[in-house]
Amino acid sequence: MFTRPFHVCIVVLAMAGCMATQGAVFMDSFEEAHDFVAAGVTGTVWDGFIGLADGETVEALNASMDRAGQLYMQSANAYWHEPWTPLGPFLYKVIEGDFVATVKVTDYQGTAAQPLYHNNCGLLARALPDDAGPGEDWVAIDYFPIWSCGNFVRTANDNVRTENGHNGAQFNLDPYLQIERVGNTFHFRTSADGANWTEMGVSPIVRDDLADVPLQVGLYQATYSADSGYVAFDDFSIDGPLVVPGMKAYSPTPADEATDVARDASLGWTAPEGLTAYDVYFGTSLDDVTTASRANPLGVLVAQGQSDMTYAPADSLEYGQTYYWRVDAIEADGVTMHAGDVWSFTAEPYVYAIESVVATSNAASEEATGPANTVNGSGLNADDQHSTEATDMWLAIPGDEPVWIQFEFDKSYKLYEMWVWNYNVMFEKMLGLGLKDVTVEYSANGMEWTVLGDVQLTQATAKSTYTHNTTIDLGGAVARFVRLTVNSGFGVMGQYGLSEVRFLYKPVKARDPQPANNKTGVSPQTALSWRAGREAATQEVYFDTNKVAVMTGTTPAASVTQSRYEPGELNLGTTYYWKIDEVNDAASPSRWDGDLWSFSTLEFFVVDDFESYTDNVDAGEAIFDTWLDGWVNQTGSTVGYLNAPFAEKTIVHAGRQSMPLAYDNTSAPWHSEAERTWDSPQDWTRNGADTLRLFFRGHSLGFVETGAGSVTMSGVGTDIWNTQDEFRFVYKPLAGDGSVIARVDSIENTDVWAKAGVMIRESLDDTSKYAMVMVTAASGVSFQQRISPGGDSTSVTQAALEAPYWVKLTRAGNTFTAQRSEDGTTWVNITADAAASSATISMIGNVYVGLAVTSHNAAAAATAQFSNVATTGSVSGQWQSAEIGVAQPSNTPDSLYVAVRDGSGHTAVAVHPDPAASLIDTWQQWLIPLSEFSAGGVVLNRIETLVIGVGDPAGQGGGGKGMVFIDDIGIGHPLAAEPMSTEIETFDVSRDFLTEGAEGTFWDGFLGLGDNETVDALNASIDREGQLYIQSTGAFFHEPWSPIGPFLYKVVEGNFVATVKVAEYAGTAEAPVYHNTCGLMARALPDEAGPGEDWVSLDYFPIWSCGNFVRSANDDVRTENGHNGKAFASDRYLQIERVGNVFHFRTSPDGLAWTAMAVSPLTRDDLDGVALQVGLFQATYSSDPGYAAFDDFILETPK
Repeated sequence: MFTRPFHVCIVVLAMAGCMATQGAVFMDSFEEAHDFVAAGVTGTVWDGFIGLADGETVEALNASMDRAGQLYMQSANAYWHEPWTPLGPFLYKVIEGDFVATVKVTDYQGTAAQPLYHNNCGLLARALPDDAGPGEDWVAIDYFPIWSCGNFVRTANDNVRTENGHNGAQFNLDPYLQIERVGNTFHFRTSADGANWTEMGVSPIVRDDLADVPLQVGLYQATYSADSGYVAFDDFSIDGPLVVPGMKAYSPTPADEATDVARDASLGWTAPEGLTAYDVYFGTSLDDVTTASRANPLGVLVAQGQSDMTYAPADSLEYGQTYYWRVDAIEADGVTMHAGDVWSFTAEPYVYAIESVVATSNAASEEATGPANTVNGSGLNADDQHSTEATDMWLAIPGDEPVWIQFEFDKSYKLYEMWVWNYNVMFEKMLGLGLKDVTVEYSANGMEWTVLGDVQLTQATAKSTYTHNTTIDLGGAVARFVRLTVNSGFGVMGQYGLSEVRFLYKPVKARDPQPANNKTGVSPQTALSWRAGREAATQEVYFDTNKVAVMTGTTPAASVTQSRYEPGELNLGTTYYWKIDEVNDAASPSRWDGDLWSFSTLEFFVVDDFESYTDNVDAGEAIFDTWLDGWVNQTGSTVGYLNAPFAEKTIVHAGRQSMPLAYDNTSAPWHSEAERTWDSPQDWTRNGADTLRLFFRGHSLGFVETGAGSVTMSGVGTDIWNTQDEFRFVYKPLAGDGSVIARVDSIENTDVWAKAGVMIRESLDDTSKYAMVMVTAASGVSFQQRISPGGDSTSVTQAALEAPYWVKLTRAGNTFTAQRSEDGTTWVNITADAAASSATISMIGNVYVGLAVTSHNAAAAATAQFSNVATTGSVSGQWQSAEIGVAQPSNTPDSLYVAVRDGSGHTAVAVHPDPAASLIDTWQQWLIPLSEFSAGGVVLNRIETLVIGVGDPAGQGGGGKGMVFIDDIGIGHPLAAEPMSTEIETFDVSRDFLTEGAEGTFWDGFLGLGDNETVDALNASIDREGQLYIQSTGAFFHEPWSPIGPFLYKVVEGNFVATVKVAEYAGTAEAPVYHNTCGLMARALPDEAGPGEDWVSLDYFPIWSCGNFVRSANDDVRTENGHNGKAFASDRYLQIERVGNVFHFRTSPDGLAWTAMAVSPLTRDDLDGVALQVGLFQATYSSDPGYAAFDDFILETPK
């Protein structure tokens, strides 16, 4: 271990109060539905909440109910200040010791235009009553945008609340909040994105009374008024030692009271430190699981003294069964036992209700009693009892034909049962309006119907306790439509009605994929799992990086009998696509094609994220014990700070720490290096890794004159405001009267109140008197002043003005006048109130005049550019830079490089392309191809040392001085954004385009029914199930261009890739149909690319010994560009790709391996930038009828 000699005496003393290594991470993303008001915290990961007891209030406190995947809080008359009653709501976890708590505010009632006074919410860390003194003792960081506030730090001590300070961000405030406790010190931070954090201006706050006191840490809301307000939170986390009351097991999986739990589910739980063994009780009897013990197991003690925190039931769970379970935890002594809570869950049902149903009828109804009432749940209560209100039901007025009511689902299902609630008005027994005898039919496409049978329904009870009393066995019919045709009712009034129907289906498709669909950051060692369909005998797994190959099932499939598949080691940063087709030759149908799912793997393995380093030098855990610097390698570097905390905790890319690397290259060896060496060689090639990634940032150049009257400068600080200032001041001495003018060309938006402007200041003290005219980042132009040392600042602001803008400040005696201008010529007062644009400030004769910049953000410097800077009066000397109130970090420019050395001593260097990288003051991602190192002879699977340097790695010349920060080093593969958006038309939904048109479908239109157009048939899943069928006679796509058609198309702008499979073709080698042709076409809208027909096509044309054929048309002249001569061995898969004015034509026998046509590509300048009709056509160019069928039309377009 290396330690710096001059640190030893300091660190040994400091470490006594050092932060302990974090013990656990507590997280809640609020995905599991739970009503805390109704059910308390039992079965959740929380320890308690305030809201229901005396002196407390809450209206709503629930997870994933009012807001899916979020915590919702609502209250009125809740207070977190004097008179301290009623308190609440506040949901908390009890924490001992140091911690970092983070949350995102996702919803807040109130806007700038319509604020809800005084709606407030945030993170609160509260001492248990009287633990830190009498009354309320806490610290909080709030989301409080009204009253021109923003993120707000407040505290309470012995029942006295203090408003410590806010950031003035108003409704532009940050949604992410964070509190960190280190002993008696509390840090408060906010973030716009959850990655880059800003310390609040009043942070940190020292609270000796809260040192070593357990705290309730959590989320709260209040309005401090009679107005009811709400908020919502997401992604709450605590990093720190957790205190779990009662030392009980907690956080059950499945969650307490979960439903629809998979039959092969395993049980899991979490337990605090100190518990080493567990007894698991599991059964279907609540009483048995509650009362059972080791002495009296009652048949439900299924595991005793196990060390694992998981348990897999011996048999599959029973459909729809509710199970109860309990985990008793045993301490390390093997004797002390802590009884657990009783949890429950319900296994998945055998069948499910179809949720998306549309009801229609051929009979008329009054508006309030239409057929929709039979499927919208109107009139049903939680017990499935139906009301007797007529407006909750359907009542038909018959016409001339038999009455039917039809139900359409969102897709085809394997139907199990139909439940019927008959017409149930109060006098139904006398009226008899309910249906009695009906004929039940079903259909896959709404056109071809199969009669299930005649059924007699049971009459309703005419009571409000009525539940369904007719169940129709649908026999496993596969259908998207069900129709009831009325044969008779229970009365003679000639009207017929129903209350409600419900359709149950058997899930026969694979579902519930793991990893979840579209999940990112998946481990490359993941296994795939899913819930199998009820009838599956075997399951075909299609898995590939080729999306289209999986969609069409052309990638090779693996057959499995279990709902699990091991794909092997996956590559980093890669998107994988998969689907599961369920197969059972004994079932009907024998195959169910699965949905397309995808996930993306983790992009980078961590090399070093700097989170593990502590301030414990004796244990060798300090950052400079691993990353060696100039104290060892004799370069100009210093890793870490001289005093604890040694790692950087505010300027971080992600997590809680980054590595500060100070560089001084003003003398030999002219570079500064931090290096880390591993005990054993590292393999940087695993899982397809090809890139080294790190994040860095530096500091901007503090001040530079870029030309006559032009200045670029940066400033960091919480503000120029209140009684004390933090900013950079570039100044010259001014004796007596004078003025300063500048055009503020730009100001970086580190905060909406970041400020850049002109200033006259009495002294360089941070509490000095001053006058300033400024342009803010997003809050307008202001004139502000402090008239006495250490006094409050005041200001006036003209909103809605922004850089570039001119400002001017004039001193005449003790009168300071502010002006602004759009053009530097016409000057006006700051606001309409002329008096507010001047101030009387009693200053001494010799003062300072110049430019001022503050970031209004302690963690980030704001860079401003000025031009046309000019002064009047007795101004002397050169511009000088002063750090007012806080150190103003600035770097001098230098380059950044990375060196890698393998176990054999081979070294290669990569240099950042920006020679002044150290001046970049925002986090930058640097991606370095590993090939840069391997080209230098480094063996990438035997990496031993990583060096991060600033300056010239060859040490050939002088450089700069300053500080850079490094974070999140990793190796992997960047995940490319999916370049194309993919749409697929499988033709599984029946559609007769000739009678129903294309509206509401995937397609935009078709040719066939207009003048000079022809078509015999154009339908999906009617003539050919699951395919598009096209038929015509005498159709032409060449001279004389009449009649044209049929052609089904989608309008596409820009580049695309279109693919289709020719599934069937009229004609064989022995019996050809002259001149039947079909294929893909990309056609310009009439006259958009020139007069007449303009298109390109790739045809399936096997006759005349042709095969796959490329043809094109230009201004009504068709060209036969060329074919591949495959005749009736032609490839069935066709593809056209457009890239600007270039068209590529490809064919494939299997949809995987593609061959470019010999005449491909074709250049068509006339089609460049023209929207095209892209789709499928067929023609015979003769009086012979011909047809073709297509499947799986795929259209890929750039995202």
